[in-house]
Amino acid sequence: MELKIRCAKALWMLAKDSVINSHRITETKGLLSLAKLIERETGELRKNCVMVVMEITLAAESNADLRRPAFKTSSPAGKAVVVQLLRVIKESSDPVLQIAAIKSTGCLSRTFSAKETRVIGPLVEQLSSNNHEVGTEAAVALAKFVDPENFLCHEHSKAIIEFDGVVPLLRLLRESERAQVNGLVLLCHLAINAGNSEALERARLLTALEGTDRNLTAHDGDEALVKKKKSDGDEAVKNDVQWSRSPIVESSLLEAINNDHIQSDNLVGVDGATTSNQFTTTSSGNANKSTNVDNKEDQMECRALSQRITPKNFMNTVLKDLPKSHKAAIRKIGFGGFLDLDLNAHKSVFCSKLVSSFDCDRVSLVLERNQEIEITPVDIHLVYGLPMGGEIIKEQQQEEDEEWVDFIRQWRSYFGLSCGSPSNSVIINRIKELKKQPVCDEFIWHFVVSVVNCCMRSTANPSLNYKFLYSCMDTKKIECLDWCEYVYMSLKSSVSEWQGGSAFFTGPLPFLMICYFDRLQRSKISNPRQFPLLSIWKKDLIKERMKLEMKRGFGKGHVLDRMEVDRHDNNISQVAGDPELGGSDVSGSNEMLLRAFSMFLSTKRSKCDQEVSSFKTRTLKMSWRTNDNNDDCGVFLLKHMETYHGEKDTNWESGIKLNDINQMKKLRVDFCAKILSHKENELHHEITSRSRKWAKENIVKSEDGPNLGPGPGPIFPDPTSEIPDECLAHIFLSLSSGDRKRCSLVCKRWFLVEGQSRCRLSLNANKDISAHLPSLFSRFDSVTKLALRCDRRSISISDDALVLISLRCRNLTRLKLRGCRELTDLGIAAFAQNCKSLKKLSCGSCVFGAKGLNAVLEHCVLLEEISIKRLRGINNDGDSEAAAEPIGPGLAAKSLKSICLKELYNGQLFGPLIVGSKNLKTLKLIRCLGEWDRVLEMMATDKSNYNYNYSNNSSDNSNFNGLVEIHLERIQVTDFGLSALSNCASLEILHLVKTPECTNIGIISVAERCKLLRKVHIDGWRTNKIGDEGLIVLGKNCVNLQELVLIGINPTNTSLEVIASNCRNLERLALCSSETIGDAEMVCIATKCSALKKFCIKSCPISDNGLEALAWGCPNLVKIKVKKCRDVTRDVVEWLREKREALIVNLDADEIEAVDASASEAGGAQEDGADFPAVDTDVTSVQAPPRSNGRGSLFRTKLSFLFGRNIAACALRRWSTGSSNTNGNQ
Repeated sequence: MELKIRCAKALWMLAKDSVINSHRITETKGLLSLAKLIERETGELRKNCVMVVMEITLAAESNADLRRPAFKTSSPAGKAVVVQLLRVIKESSDPVLQIAAIKSTGCLSRTFSAKETRVIGPLVEQLSSNNHEVGTEAAVALAKFVDPENFLCHEHSKAIIEFDGVVPLLRLLRESERAQVNGLVLLCHLAINAGNSEALERARLLTALEGTDRNLTAHDGDEALVKKKKSDGDEAVKNDVQWSRSPIVESSLLEAINNDHIQSDNLVGVDGATTSNQFTTTSSGNANKSTNVDNKEDQMECRALSQRITPKNFMNTVLKDLPKSHKAAIRKIGFGGFLDLDLNAHKSVFCSKLVSSFDCDRVSLVLERNQEIEITPVDIHLVYGLPMGGEIIKEQQQEEDEEWVDFIRQWRSYFGLSCGSPSNSVIINRIKELKKQPVCDEFIWHFVVSVVNCCMRSTANPSLNYKFLYSCMDTKKIECLDWCEYVYMSLKSSVSEWQGGSAFFTGPLPFLMICYFDRLQRSKISNPRQFPLLSIWKKDLIKERMKLEMKRGFGKGHVLDRMEVDRHDNNISQVAGDPELGGSDVSGSNEMLLRAFSMFLSTKRSKCDQEVSSFKTRTLKMSWRTNDNNDDCGVFLLKHMETYHGEKDTNWESGIKLNDINQMKKLRVDFCAKILSHKENELHHEITSRSRKWAKENIVKSEDGPNLGPGPGPIFPDPTSEIPDECLAHIFLSLSSGDRKRCSLVCKRWFLVEGQSRCRLSLNANKDISAHLPSLFSRFDSVTKLALRCDRRSISISDDALVLISLRCRNLTRLKLRGCRELTDLGIAAFAQNCKSLKKLSCGSCVFGAKGLNAVLEHCVLLEEISIKRLRGINNDGDSEAAAEPIGPGLAAKSLKSICLKELYNGQLFGPLIVGSKNLKTLKLIRCLGEWDRVLEMMATDKSNYNYNYSNNSSDNSNFNGLVEIHLERIQVTDFGLSALSNCASLEILHLVKTPECTNIGIISVAERCKLLRKVHIDGWRTNKIGDEGLIVLGKNCVNLQELVLIGINPTNTSLEVIASNCRNLERLALCSSETIGDAEMVCIATKCSALKKFCIKSCPISDNGLEALAWGCPNLVKIKVKKCRDVTRDVVEWLREKREALIVNLDADEIEAVDASASEAGGAQEDGADFPAVDTDVTSVQAPPRSNGRGSLFRTKLSFLFGRNIAACALRRWSTGSSNTNGNQ
C-alpha cells in the first residue's frame, strides 16, 4: 500500500504543469486505472489519485489535443473518471478532495454535451456547502460551463437555472466575501445567456447586485481602507479588498444589466474606484452620463474598455533579469525601446474616453476647444522607437506557402501544438526558460510575438496574433520592416472595431496613452521628453499624470508639437533585388528615400518638408548601366558622390566605363585605401603600418605596376578548380533544393554551373515576378520541368509572362499550373505553339477553357500525361451541354497515355479526348459531375456514334485493349459503364470508390472478361449492393490478384474461401467496416491465403480467437494492422508476437469511431475515411448517401471528401512494391 501511495504521488508531481506527461498517462490507460483506484481506495492513496486527475484535466483544459481523445463522452476511460469525480463531489466529506474534483469537472466543461445535466446538478448543490471554499470553487467551475467561449453556454445556463442554482448563488455572494468576484462572474453570464428567465426575476437580481456593490465598495466600514482605495484608483489592496478591477466582470455586468432591462443607480466603477463612476441604464438600455466624484463638471459618457492581453505579465516575467546578450539582440532588431517598458494598470474610464476621442477618418485625437493631436507613423516611432523600414509587414491568412507551413509547424512544436497558437502565459513562460540559454531565433520570435500582442495588436479571442511572423521568418529582416506603419494601421482598425461594439480593445493602448500625455500640456507643467518616449513615461510619472486627468477632466490643455531628436534613425532598409534573379530591383526606392528625407526634415522643424515630399523624381539612364555587376553598388555610389557637383545631368560625366573590370578593381582599391587611411579613422596609423608590411610580402613589382600575388606570400588554391563543370553539375543533381541554393552562393563558377544544370524549377507565379523572368531564365536556361503556383489571394502572372517563359524554355517537357487565374486561352495557345516538346501538363484552379486545351492537344504532339482539376473555364455557359466546346482529341491523342480529371462540372467535354486516345494506359475520373456510362460505352463501341465532332472517326476499338489502370471515384456510373469497361481485357488495376449505382452485376461483368486484374479497390459505401455474388466471380476468374481492398462491403466465409483458394498470389488484403467479418472468416484467411504478406483489418467484429488463427496460418505474413476492432485485446497481440517473432503487429483498439456531435467541442463529428495508394484523394466510409441519379447527390456529398484518412491507405501505400503502373505509365 505504501508503494501505491508513493507511486500515485509521483504521478501527481509528474503531471503537474506538464502536458507531455499528462499525454503519456492518458495514452497508457492510466485514466482507467486512476478511476478504479478512486472508486475502491480510501485515505491518502485516493487523495493522490484525485490530484493526478486534477493535474491532467488542468493541462487538458488548454490543450485540445489532450482533451479530445482522453475525455470525450464516448471514451470508456473518460466516462469512468467523470463518474468518480461526481461521486467524490457528492459523497466525500473532505473539502480538499471535493475542491480538486470540482476543479477537474470545471476544466472538462467543454467536453460535456447539452444532455449531460448530471454534471450540473452536483456542482449546483455545492453552492450551498457549509464550506465557503467548496462553494467558491463550485461557482468557478460553473462559470466555465456558461462562459461565452463554451459552445453550449446557453444550454448549460438554462440547466443551472433549472436546478435552482440562482438562489444558492446569491446566498453565497452575501455570505462569503471571497466568493464575490467569481460568483458575480457566474451571475453575469447567467443573465447574459438566459436574461429573460423568470427565475432571475424572482430572485431579484438587481437587489443582489446592489448589495454586492456595497460589499465590494468597503470592507466592514474600514474608512481608512476606503480612502486608500480611492487614492490608489483602480489598484486594489491585496488581502484586504477582495474586489479587483476585472474587465471581464465589468463588461459582463454591464451587458447583464442591459439584457435584464433593469435600472441601477450605484454600480461599481469600471476602474475599480469606489463610487467614482455611476452608471444608469433605462428600459431601452441607453446609459446616462456618469458623474465624476472629484470633478462633477467633467461629465463623460463611455462604456467599459477591456483588453485580453496587458503588458503586466510581460514586464514582470520577460523583462525582469533579462541577460545583457538578450538585450543586445533585442536592440539589434529595433525593439530596444520596449526594454524600458514600465506601465501600471490603466484606468478603464480614462482609456475608454481616450479611445472614444480618436477619429478614424482624420486619424487624430479630437480634444476640447477644437484642438486635435494628429497621429502619424512618426509618432509611433517617437513613442516606441520602432524601425521604419521599407518592407511592409504581410500576414499569411492561409497556410499555403510551403516555407510558411514548415516555419509555423516548427514554431508550434515549441509548445507541443499541432494547430492554433499558445496562450500568452505559455509563450511568456517559454521566454522565461530561453533567458537561461544563449540567444537564438526562437527567443527573438517569442519576444516579438509577446510585444506585438501586448503593445501593438492583439486579438479579441484567447488566441494570439501570430500571422505577422510570415514576414519575420528571417530574424535578420525584422529591423528592415515598417513596424510603425503596422502599428499605425492596427490603431485605426482596432479603434474602428471597438467603437463599432467589439467587447475588447485590441490596439496599441500604451502608445495612444503616452502620445496623449506627451503632446497635451496640462497647467503649464512641462512634460519630460526623451527618445523613445516609452523610456521616460514610467509607472510613477503616469500615476501622477493620471491623477491630474481624473481631477481636471479629459482633453483640457495645450497641444504641443512633436518632440525633436538630435539623431533620428529611421532604419531605412536598403532596397535590393535577389541576386539569384540576376539583378537589383530598385522600383519604388526613390519614393521611399524621398519620404524618409521629408520625415527627417519634419523632425528638424524645417518648413520645406512638405515641399520636398511633393518632388517628382526620375531615374537617370546612365551610360554604364549593366545587369552583370551586382557587387560594386557601393563603388558606383562613391564615384557619383565624388564627381557630381550640382551641374545638369546632361553635363555630368561620372567617368565610369561600361563593364570595365580593370577600372572597378582600381576604384575598389582607391576607395578602400581612402576610407582606411583617413584621419577620421582612429586606427588609421595602425592600418597604414600593417598595410605596408603586408605589401612587402605579397605585392610583386612589374613593368605594368604593382600586382597582387602570387609573390612570396601564402597561396590558397581552390581545391575544386580541377573538377570539370560537367562533373560539378552531376554532383549538384544529387543535392536537395536547399543545398543547391547554398552551393550556388559559394563562388561565381558554382553559381553559373548550378543555374545551367538545373532542370526542375518551381516559382511563386504572382504578377510581381514578371519583371524578373528574363534574368531568371537567363540563369536557369536548361529548365525542362516547371511549376507555377499562385496563392488564391494574389494576382497571378498574365499571358505575356507565360509567352515569355515559353520563348525562353522551348525544351520544356513538364508544366504544372496552380491558381494562375490570369491566364487565358490565348496565352495557353501561344505557349503550346512554342513548347511543342511538352510531355506532361497538370493544371488546377485555372480559368482558361476548351480553346486553350485544344491548342495544347493540337500542337504538343508528344504529350503523354494530362491532369485537369477544377478548371473553371470549361463550365457550360448555355442551357445544354452542346453549348460548350468539346475537348480533343487532337494530334496529341496518339501519344497520350494518362488522363486524370478531378472535380469538373463538364467533364464529359473530354469525351472526344478519352475516346480518341489510342494508346491510353491510365484513366482517372474523380468527383466529376454528370453521367459517365455513355462515355465509357463509347470506349468499347464504334466511336463514330459519339455525337461530338472530331477528326478521327475510326471504328476500330482495338486500341482500348491497352488500358491498364482505371480509377472511378464519386462519379455517376452504373453497371452499364462497368460492363463497357469489361472490354478492356488488359486491365490490371481497378479502383471503384463510392459509386452507389454499381452492383454485383457490374463487378461480375468486369471479373469475367478482365482476367489480368492485379489490384482491386472497392468502396461500397455500405450500400450492400456489392457482396458475395460479385466477389465469388472475382475470385474464380482473377487468379492473378495480388492486392484486394474491400471497404463498406460485407463478404462472408463463402466468398472469402473462393478468393483465398483461387488467388494464390494474393499478397495484400484489407477489410474495413465490414459487419460480416468474424472469427470464422479470419480462420479461413489464415488457412487458405498462403501467399499473404500484409493484412489490414478495421472496424470488424473479430475477437482474440480470430487473431490467434494467424499464428498458425499465412506462413509468409510479415505485417498485420488491426484498428478499431473492440474485442481484440493487447494480450493476444503480445502472444502473437511471441509465437511469430518476425511478425510486425500494430494494434490501435483505443480510438473511438465517431465524435459526439452534440458535445461542446467546435466542429462536430468528422468521418473516418480510407485513401488508396494510386489515388491522390481521400474517401470516407461512414454512411451511405441517398440513392439519386442527379447532380444533387454529388453536391450533397462534396464536402465529405476532405474528412479523415483511413488505415487502408496508410498500410497499402507502404505495402506497394515498386510502381503501381506498368507499360510506360510511370
